[in-house]
Formats: sequence, C-alpha cells, structure tokens
Amino acid sequence: MTGDASLDDAEERFQSAFLHAPTGMALCTVHGDLEEANESLARLLGRTIDDLLSHSLFDVTHEEDLRVAHNAWAKMRRSGAYLTRQAVRFRHADGSIVHVVLSASRVDDRDGSIRHLVVHVEDVTHRVALETALQHQALHDPLTGLPNRTLFVRRLTDVSTRRRSTDARVGVLFVDLDRFKAINDNYGHVVGDAVLVAVAARLGALLRPGDTVARFGGDEFVLLCQNVGLVEATRIAERIAVAIEEEVTVGGLRLPVTASIGIAVRGQDDDPPEWLIREADMAMYRAKAEGRARIEAFPLADGTRPG
Repeated sequence: MTGDASLDDAEERFQSAFLHAPTGMALCTVHGDLEEANESLARLLGRTIDDLLSHSLFDVTHEEDLRVAHNAWAKMRRSGAYLTRQAVRFRHADGSIVHVVLSASRVDDRDGSIRHLVVHVEDVTHRVALETALQHQALHDPLTGLPNRTLFVRRLTDVSTRRRSTDARVGVLFVDLDRFKAINDNYGHVVGDAVLVAVAARLGALLRPGDTVARFGGDEFVLLCQNVGLVEATRIAERIAVAIEEEVTVGGLRLPVTASIGIAVRGQDDDPPEWLIREADMAMYRAKAEGRARIEAFPLADGTRPG
C-alpha cells in the first residue's frame, strides 16, 4: 500500500469513527466555528447537523459559562496543549440545559499553525442531576422539603460572618408545635406527617426574601431572619403564631394546632452562630413552661433554661 493510499485509508477510518461515535464529536476552527459534527452531537443539542454547522461552539454554550469556555480555548491555542475535561453547559434547541464535559486536541499544519480542533463532547446531564439530587437530599428534610439543620447552620454561619462587618442584626425563631405527640398517638403518624407538611407550607409562605425556614426534626422548625431587631422579630413570630393556629384539615379531621416560639437576636459579636440557636431554643422552652402557645425572647429573666 502506497503512502497516499495509507493516508486515505486512515482518513476514511477516522471519518467513520467520527460520524458513528456514540458521543458527540466535532471539528472546529481555532475560533470555535463548527466545520463538521456528528449525529450524536446533533441529537444531544436537538438540532440537525446543517443547523449546527451554521453556529460556533460558543453559540450553543450557556451564557454564564462563556467566559470559562473562551479562557480554556485561548489557553489551549497559546500552549498547544490538549483541552482536557472542561465542564460547561450547552443550550439545547428547546432552551433546556445540557451539561457536558469537553475534551479537545489540535491538528496542526506542517508550519505548526492550527488546522482545526477535534472536540469530544461527553453528555453528563444525568450524572449532574443525580449529584444535585443527592446534595439536595443531604441538606433537606425528606418530609417537608425544607432545609435541614445542617443547611440552616451553614446559612446562619454565612450570615453571621457577613454581619460582623456591618450594623445588621440577625434573628432566630425556634418554633415547636404544642402537644404534637398527642396527634401522633391519637391519629397515627400519617396524620401527624400531614400536619407537619401543612405547618411547613404556612411557614414558607411567611418568609421574607433572604430568610430561611428549616425543620430540625420532629415538630421543631427554626427560622433565620436577616436584618431584624427584637421588635420586628416579635412581629414575625406573632404572624407565625396566627398562621399556625388555623386548624389543619386531614382526611375530614379538623385538628387544632398551636406553637411555642422562642426568639433570639444578635448584633455584632464573635460568639459562635450555634449560640443563637441555643438561645432561641431556651426561649422556646420558657414559652412551653409558661403555658404553651406563647412567644418568649432571650435573654430570659433568670438566664436559666427551664426544666
């Protein structure tokens, strides 16, 4: 076989592998304009090959990832190195997001200039969705969908760190349903769970922008309220008490529900954020001890935790 025949054979094998690859493949100019694309890439983006060839890779890149994509492309052109596993988001023809990982290599002319770039496009949308779901499960309550204790403490820590350089105050409201155990004992956990979901929805409806409500477990809910003093935090607690006191209807049952609420507010200090939760918890226990369906604020009169 002559040298020319060998080259032709190699080119034919490359074209066949390129066109029939199960993952997206493209040939691009140095500026990202698409010269060739295979069916896998066209299907991935919901387009025809002809449509794709009228665009560049940057045209189908999510606008928030354009800077990353341009920088990676420029670095590869300058260094001559391969582009290895750059994660970006593409836009499907229907507007949805496609998560991909790009790999690319240069094909140079004899003078060392770039003839074109061979780009491999790996669809990782399913993997990203699974990772996102797992992260959500790790940080949210499975029953109500609210943030859990871990995510709440993380957000409280972030807010507390920022407020130390300002005059802003932050409040924590600890909400505990009264006599919730009696609902579970008398009507079962299915009814009890329905009550918790209803209360979670009511609390979520009262949230201001930037605030957070979390379920700490059982019948305990905790709110993080930014930029509040004690007066405003108390007003929020009063609205919560009114909302929760509306009867919850479950399968024909009309269940009365009340809550004991503790409030703690802090300004500039260096105390650990968890202390604010503990103080609100202490105030909530005082509300329980004083007869339930009450609102109490920290510091308590005697500074001790009620038994």
